[in-house]
Amino acid sequence: MWAAVITLCAGAMTGLAQSPASAAVACDVAYTSTDWTSGPGQGGFSAAVTIRNTGDPISAWSLTFAFPGSQRLTQGWAANWTQSGAGVTATNMPWNGALGTNATAGLGFNGTWTGSNPKPAGFKVNGVTCGGTPSPSPSPTPTPTLQPDGYVAVTPTSLAVPEGGSATAGVKLSLRPNSNVTVTVTKTSGGDADLSASPTTLTFTPATWNIAQNVAVSAAQDADNAGGAARFTLSATGGGVFYFSSSLNATEADDEAARRVTALDQNG
Repeated sequence: MWAAVITLCAGAMTGLAQSPASAAVACDVAYTSTDWTSGPGQGGFSAAVTIRNTGDPISAWSLTFAFPGSQRLTQGWAANWTQSGAGVTATNMPWNGALGTNATAGLGFNGTWTGSNPKPAGFKVNGVTCGGTPSPSPSPTPTPTLQPDGYVAVTPTSLAVPEGGSATAGVKLSLRPNSNVTVTVTKTSGGDADLSASPTTLTFTPATWNIAQNVAVSAAQDADNAGGAARFTLSATGGGVFYFSSSLNATEADDEAARRVTALDQNG
């Protein structure tokens, strides 16, 4: 009587049929047998098989291989074993079908041989030969990310503009754009003609979007003693981002009324 122990390792495996379509799977299969003789040119053997999942988790497996000689399967354990001709199939039991990454399933069987007992090779799992290149997981379809809305930030939002002079407000964007943005300053219809803004366009880039630029509102010198008012709308276009418009309110501080009060004080 004699005994021999041999281990056959299969490399990477692709495409386990019971795995999710998106899984990238691979495995190693180790086959170890202990052989003995029962008479001239015949004997038996006991084989242990280990399937290691080195890829994504799987939910079931089916191992197939072919005996290269006259071996016959007599009984097996930890799997549903069948033999047809030289072909052998082992499918998982209800309790060992799910294999996480690097998890293993151990199974085995007893058999007989006549003439010789060469070891099987060409192991397959779910119809795919072990030793191939693992199929990579397909890139998942990205979930669209909603771009948040921005707005044109104005500080302060109200100005008191001295007649014959000017006052300034800082303008910037609340969100970084993907490309250049143009902010247009427009006076709302009906505003005091003496009030004007400069410049009327501002350009912001992805590098300067949060750096304030000044808009000056000027009040022309006039002869009346009424303080006018105007509203300016600041609207943004471009940049791949939607920006809400903002308003800048300007009120003229008339100097005729101040001079008249001064004159009355001086004249008693």
